[in-house]
Amino acid sequence: LEWLKPFETLIYKREGNWRDLAAKNKLTKSIIPKSDSPYGQDLIDKMVMLIKEELHHFYQVLEIMDEYGVEYKSIT
Repeated sequence: LEWLKPFETLIYKREGNWRDLAAKNKLTKSIIPKSDSPYGQDLIDKMVMLIKEELHHFYQVLEIMDEYGVEYKSIT
């Protein structure tokens, strides 16, 4: 899950710049299931695509917030 660390660092530690996140979304469908896994490669590929799409949406929201001068804040 190393690829997710820049996102976690920004959200939970408030370190880093959100503008750098788009370049860090390098998750690929090269994740291979364990040989004894009941989950097939097809399911893993679909989940990777879903994760990439959601991270892209997150980045789009940050861009819009920046455009309108809305500060990112955690909601409890």
